[in-house]
Amino acid sequence: MLLINYMNERKINLVSSSPRRKELLSKIIPTFTVSPHKISEDMLKNEDGLSYVKRIVSKKANQQNVKADEILISADTIILFNNTIIGKPTSYEDAKRILSLLSNNKHEVITGVCIKDHQKEYVFSVKTQVFFNSMSEDLIEEYLDKEIYADKAGGYGIQQDDFNFIKYIKGSYTNVMGLPMKELIDHLENLYQLHVSSDEIESLELDYPKKYKKNEEKRNQPYKYSFQIDQDKCITCDWCMKEKPHDDCILMFNELKLDEENNIISSKKTERFREAKHIWINSDDCTRCGICMQVCPVNAISRTRN
Repeated sequence: MLLINYMNERKINLVSSSPRRKELLSKIIPTFTVSPHKISEDMLKNEDGLSYVKRIVSKKANQQNVKADEILISADTIILFNNTIIGKPTSYEDAKRILSLLSNNKHEVITGVCIKDHQKEYVFSVKTQVFFNSMSEDLIEEYLDKEIYADKAGGYGIQQDDFNFIKYIKGSYTNVMGLPMKELIDHLENLYQLHVSSDEIESLELDYPKKYKKNEEKRNQPYKYSFQIDQDKCITCDWCMKEKPHDDCILMFNELKLDEENNIISSKKTERFREAKHIWINSDDCTRCGICMQVCPVNAISRTRN
């Protein structure tokens, strides 16, 4: 649903060249203009991540005069990894270096937003924690060959995660896309009494997997990867069972017979761990989050590209 009681005397101007921000803003505001910014985004000496994004979004909003009937919205997104600011990659090799750093690690995505009219300016920021799966060099290079990394902080887009980079997130999904919509809606309502429906935004936020979220819709359709447990290596330690995000994505059996393609021929399921002799990944309920592979202490779980 779009913005309700839209004030005709106010014109919204999105100061950004990002197609993701344009897409997100269009979900709540039917008509607005887009003004790509032309500023230097160089970091200052000893500048921290929050200070940087707040300075940059204010600089973007102040590059032009604001008309009396206009509201400017500018945004900037960075990644913070080990207290180091990471922006957009400058080359193929830089993108490869960044993604290799993020592999099997946690980082923060910080987006700063500036809302400005001809009288006042308001700046805020939002943080989201992002947890990455382990990524091989071949997988990273295969992704980079798609040439879709250049205009994205960290070289990746959460909305284009066909390569299953992301294990899960803590926080706002739209913030990782580049514009924290729930917070933006709240500030527009508080500052300008713009009454906005957030139904579509809430749906976006809820549909993306968060840690231990139950019964979520499967997100990598058609599936790019499949996970398998090597029954000869598995020591039935139950680590994957404890960490699994769904009740049925990993199952236990005291009898299990598989064919050459890892399909079940015959089985006897059990709910008691002490009785379990086999642990098996249920591909019908698996969302390819990769948590099981991360926690397995004997590397019995593998991921293959379909």
